[in-house]
Order: sequence, then structure tokens, then C-alpha cells
Amino acid sequence: MEIVVVNSPPSDSVGPEKIDFVARIARSPDALMKADWDRFRHYTQRVRSVNLENVWEMEELPLNSAALIRMFHGVSAILPNVKEISWSFWNPDNSPAVIPFLGPQLEKLCLNTYPWMDTTAHEQVQLFQSLTGHIQSLRSLEIASLSPVRCPKTLATLIGSCPNLRLLDLPPYYLTKEVVAAAARLPHLEILYCDVSPGTERNYTGLGMEFEFTANSFPQLKKASFAAFPLRMAEIFQAPAHIANLEAVDLNCPLDGSTEEIKTIFANLAAGAPMLQDIRLVCTPIRQLQATSGFESLSIDTISPLFSCTYLTDFILLAPCFRPLTAEDLIQMGKSWPRISSLGICPTPLVDDYPGTDINLLSAFAQSFPLLNELISTNAIAEKQII
Repeated sequence: MEIVVVNSPPSDSVGPEKIDFVARIARSPDALMKADWDRFRHYTQRVRSVNLENVWEMEELPLNSAALIRMFHGVSAILPNVKEISWSFWNPDNSPAVIPFLGPQLEKLCLNTYPWMDTTAHEQVQLFQSLTGHIQSLRSLEIASLSPVRCPKTLATLIGSCPNLRLLDLPPYYLTKEVVAAAARLPHLEILYCDVSPGTERNYTGLGMEFEFTANSFPQLKKASFAAFPLRMAEIFQAPAHIANLEAVDLNCPLDGSTEEIKTIFANLAAGAPMLQDIRLVCTPIRQLQATSGFESLSIDTISPLFSCTYLTDFILLAPCFRPLTAEDLIQMGKSWPRISSLGICPTPLVDDYPGTDINLLSAFAQSFPLLNELISTNAIAEKQII
């Protein structure tokens, strides 16, 4: 366990002084009984950050040791001034060990359950229930897991107990109706992120893909990230009154239909959220593609509805294939998006013999996008190592 202690001098001093203090918390009852608790309390007053990212299971803090620390320390908060905690678990039974370290000023909590690989409903309930009521001051909650959500109601209760959340970061396919409803009621939530890494046909069951905007929901939301099928995603963005505040979207849209549906998504998005600055759309084919004929190619016409989003600075579109851009296309895009600094259109094609972007268009890119500092491309450009 690494504990970072920050000691701030008086405001009239020259610059902050930082002290890095690495403490190995004893794991045996005998060692804990002999510990210098006065010194421990002295240091814990100055702790601002705790990072427990285990490399080996043997490094984990057992639940009984956490309980003993709390017993010897007393009933007051062990870390009264801690602002940020990042905690990984190897053994799900030890997950409540984090509870004694949650201070009243905690603002950011990152929980990593990757090593479990798969968790039962009981194990998830134990973790979420143990946290509920202990993190009301939280402004950022991040949960990393490889398991599907098995107790959405319990997770929704935990989220609802954090009224000050500004950022909620969840694993893939965790947006069930219960979780979305709880997040939608948070008065200060600005960022809702759900990992949108491309999945497989097994992932796209609809479970955890239930994001929606409803009346009076997400009053402060600026960035949304979720997965939905094309028709459903178009419906989600069909209510301009609910998405007007959006500045960024990060979306996973599994394809199983016409590319016209993607154009409809962009049209609804542009109509409802004209202030968008950052758009990332991952179009994942549900079934494996073997050749270009297996998928209708996206084109400049597909993205044309977004030309009204003149504040756009970042645009990434991941799709199986995209009809090669012409110099005329780039001129039109540049006039519509004068602020573009990062651009990527179909950088990872999934079809055979995709022609990619012509190397001769590099000058057209430079002229059309004077603020461009990142061009994510493929084939002809990538092979020349221009990017």
C-alpha cells in the first residue's frame, strides 16, 4: 500500500512542500498491537491520496487486518483528510477492507475488480452495500470490472447515495434501467462514462444497453458514453430538449442494418446538441465480415448532418469501411469544422482490400484543417509512417 502524504505550508510560503511517505501496513495481529499508533495518527492527518494496486494477491490487505486497524485507531475516521483512493481487490471477500479508510472529505474513489475475472451476485452486493452511506462527499466514482452487473438495484442504491457526483465511470454494459434512473437523478453529474470498447455478438444482448434521456433527467450532463443499437440510439438523440447541454459523446453502435441509420443518429445528434465539441462513434459489426460486399460502406453523405456542429474539435469514426475521401470532401469538412484538432475516419477497417486514404491528400488535409494536430488514418498514409 502506498500512502501519499502532502504537507502544505502557510499560504505565504514559497511553493508547496510535498512529502512522499510509503507505509507498509502490518498484516499480523501481533504487529498491529505493537504499532506506534500515535505516530500513525500523526501521519494520517496529512494523507491526501491512497493507492493500493496489487500486483500479487499476497500484497492485499486482509479484511481482518483492516478491522484491527480500525479497532486500535478508534472510531474516528482513519484518514480524515484523504481526497482520493484507488483500490484493487484480488479476493472479493476482502473488498469491505476499504471502508475504514473512507474519510469525510473523500472526492474520488477508483475500485478495480479485474483480478476477480468473474463475480457472483453475492460478491457484488457485498461490495456495493458496504460502500453505501460511506461516500456521500464523493465527486468521482470509477468502477473497473470484467464481470457483467449482477445486482443493478444494489448498484443503483449506491449511486443514489452520492448526491455530489460529477463523474460516474462504469464497466461495459452496466447501464441497466435501474442504474440509468439513479444516475439521471444526480443533480450535478457532468460525465457519465460506460466503457464502449467493441464487443462481440455475445455482448450485444441488450442487457446493460438501456441508456435513455427522459424529462428532467441528467440536468448537468456534458459528456455521455454508452452502447445502443442504431435505431435505439437514433431515438435516444431524438429529444433535443434533453441533450442540448452535451459537449461530448463516446458511443458504441453495433451494426446490423442500413448505414442510413447511422446518418439518422448524426442528424438527431446535430439537431439537438449543436454545441458538440467531441464525437467518437464505434460502429461494430455484429457478425464477422469477410469482404467489402459484406457491409454497406459509410461515406461523406453519412456524416454530412454533423457539418452544422461548427464547434467540433475532435471527430473519430470507427467503422468496417468508409468510401475514400476526395479533396472536395476535405474542403467541405474543413469549412464546416474550422476548429478540428483531432480527426480519424475508419482508421481500422475490417473489410478486404480497403483502399484507405490517398497519400496525395495530405496537403489537402493541412489546408482544410489548419488547427489539426492529430490525423488518425490507415493504409496509404499509415504505410508511409506519416501519422
